[in-house]
Amino acid sequence: MQQKGFFAALFDPSFGEFITSRWIKGLFIIFLIFAGMPLLGGCFFAITLINANGFMGLIEALFLLAFLAVGFLVQTIIVKLFLEFVLVLFRIEEHTRELVVKGRTA
Repeated sequence: MQQKGFFAALFDPSFGEFITSRWIKGLFIIFLIFAGMPLLGGCFFAITLINANGFMGLIEALFLLAFLAVGFLVQTIIVKLFLEFVLVLFRIEEHTRELVVKGRTA
């Protein structure tokens, strides 16, 4: 079976082709960009803390960056698990469809 183009699959009312498995990598990259923004903002805020408060600002900045890094990792793990689960469901569907087609031809 030949895959349809993106727009043909997008507007297919029979849902014979899925676009999710094609776009899952891009979705994950977009998530990483948005999830990393608070970490980047935290780096600028940490510099401000250090400049304003000296040694105590350094300690506060380290706690802030550690907290943001742990949050980023937890978010990334959760989203990665969810996207992998979705991808597994689509692969199950694809393999089941192949088995049905093979069963009809046998």
